[in-house]
Amino acid sequence: MSSLNRIRKAVVIVAVASTLAGIIYFGVIAFHVAKRMSDTEVRSHTLVQVCDAVGTYMDENDGRWPQSWEGLATIQTPPRGIYTWPDEIQLIREEIEIDFTANPAELTDETRDTFSAIQPLGDVYAFAPYGYEALIDTIHNHYPPKPEASDSHTVIDP
Repeated sequence: MSSLNRIRKAVVIVAVASTLAGIIYFGVIAFHVAKRMSDTEVRSHTLVQVCDAVGTYMDENDGRWPQSWEGLATIQTPPRGIYTWPDEIQLIREEIEIDFTANPAELTDETRDTFSAIQPLGDVYAFAPYGYEALIDTIHNHYPPKPEASDSHTVIDP
């Protein structure tokens, strides 16, 4: 075999190997991106689902905040989200954290951007915090927000 043929063969082998390595590399990247997007999608829907469940719990328990996942699991909610409530509550717990010590009377000033008593354990899509809005409305139904103090003062010049 001439040295020219050996060089051509080596170039072809390097080209094929480089192409395969590139395909594998981009395949792995695509898989990780898709998995992260899927995890984010699941967590986003689960956040909305948990907010609904907590709101239902409050309505069924005279405005009380749930004290545990087990207590929260006693209520039924309409089918919503990725997981079946309450059958898959163990999976839900892996996605969402609830502060079971929260006092709902102290949550009346919270907004969807500041709500901290229920938090996702990872990234969520932008729509997910809208799940807080219905819960905040429920909180307001049981604990009306305090009226804001007026900053306007009448100055009387003697």
